[in-house]
Amino acid sequence: FETFWAPSMRQLGFSCVYTSKAGATSSEGLAAFVRTGALEMVEMREVSLAIGPSGAPAAAAPLLDSHAGTREGVRRLPTVAQLLLLREAAPGGSGGDGSSGSGERRHALVANTHLYFSNPAMHVRLLQTAALLEEMDSWAEHLPAATPRIVAGDLNADASDAAIKLLTTGRVEAGDPDWLHGALNWAPSLELEEAAGVAARQAAATLGAGWDAVGDAEVEAAWARLADGSDDGVGVAAGADGAACPDATFEGARRVAREHHLLR
Repeated sequence: FETFWAPSMRQLGFSCVYTSKAGATSSEGLAAFVRTGALEMVEMREVSLAIGPSGAPAAAAPLLDSHAGTREGVRRLPTVAQLLLLREAAPGGSGGDGSSGSGERRHALVANTHLYFSNPAMHVRLLQTAALLEEMDSWAEHLPAATPRIVAGDLNADASDAAIKLLTTGRVEAGDPDWLHGALNWAPSLELEEAAGVAARQAAATLGAGWDAVGDAEVEAAWARLADGSDDGVGVAAGADGAACPDATFEGARRVAREHHLLR
């Protein structure tokens, strides 16, 4: 950044800021470039999206309380964001769009981030997006009400992901399939044996008892065992023929969820 990008972009009329990933030993990070002829960078704040116990979005607290693996996993991530308060280089606009109509320069609050990359971790990207929006809301409380807010960067998500739903609609339902997908597929969410049992039982509760066309009697029997709570999440269940099902916990839950298109 310092030897190539910053000097090159400054020559082209941009101001530049760089933020390294939190605790990372590599050269990875975020860069933002602002054209000085159009905008002034008033302030830049660096935000860690490694979500700790005191920094979790309020709505996500129940999830993290019940998922030890997810809670520890997101706490260790090096994901960061930049929050940029920008101001017009020259007065523009008028009325209710952020200016008073008396020639004052308007502001914009911009977030720049690169959300966690792991494909199965849709729930993690949703948590990071929620944490980022909370940081923006906190800063925006001290700015004019009409100040626009912009989220930019590499979100590692598409329009079907819960993180994008949160950005575009402001809400994600508790039953959104991305929670199930992440709980059953992201390795840190299943780091502990106990967490695997919790994930399987929650998957059973989410799917309900009506999914009777699994096509595999042993998995179906294991599923029923989980659904009624008779399996403790770490043992085995008996199949239709009385044989033991070693995949009665995590593997059984994941298989049924996949077959019913809940996992992408």
